[in-house]
Amino acid sequence: MKNNFYKIGIWFLFIVFAILVWWRPDLGSGDLFSDMYFHLATAKNFAEANGPLTWGFWESLPLGRAQTYPPLYHILLAFLFKLGIEVQLIEKIAITVALTGGGLLFVFGLAKIFDYRIAFFSLLFPFLSIYFWRISAMVIPATLVLFLIPWLFYMLKNQKWFALGALLTFIFYLHRFLPFFVIAALFLFCLIYQRKDIKWFLLSLGGAFLAYFPWLFHIFKDGKQYIPYLNGGEFLLPAQKRIWVAPVFDFLFLSGIVFYLKS
Repeated sequence: MKNNFYKIGIWFLFIVFAILVWWRPDLGSGDLFSDMYFHLATAKNFAEANGPLTWGFWESLPLGRAQTYPPLYHILLAFLFKLGIEVQLIEKIAITVALTGGGLLFVFGLAKIFDYRIAFFSLLFPFLSIYFWRISAMVIPATLVLFLIPWLFYMLKNQKWFALGALLTFIFYLHRFLPFFVIAALFLFCLIYQRKDIKWFLLSLGGAFLAYFPWLFHIFKDGKQYIPYLNGGEFLLPAQKRIWVAPVFDFLFLSGIVFYLKS
């Protein structure tokens, strides 16, 4: 009975939230920063080319540059462009679906691991801050990766190895950096609490990594070619060095796995 009360409360909050997001077209846009413009431009290129591109032809960069950002989100947006929907409406649809749909996935994932009472009350805290949702709307692929974390832990905990591998592949193709930090957390959890399942976890991870390898190879092969066209922009690391962060992290993480298996 109590679970039904909290479940109804979750649905009510998200219906109200979806309405508010739909009528706030500025939620994911801002004068300071937003990834949405890049994602929309890339998706438009995909739609015009009738498929994913590994090289972007930008009006501001006549020579173009390597398109190394994982393509899944752009493919989904490209379908909306192919339907002839205006770009402003695509932005509203993307933000509304990502925040409400992704948020529901996150909350029901928490409910799977714990219960609906905990999921409901953990939902109240982000609802109190417009800044949380505004930042989430600005970086939707990263937000979706974070929203899927409870399901990754649920699949690991319940030994659903095929589903875990499929979802890991999904997040690999959503964001270039975050998945590797999520995998490190899953690996540590498995090492500490489910040590007997470590080989099954590594098999799931290996399958996902194999599925992602073509795009990772493209990053190594073509990614360095756009460095000369970058124009400043310092965030944690110089722009010329940021492109190597994920491959270096991959190498260190995989080296740690090999060391563990040999020990």
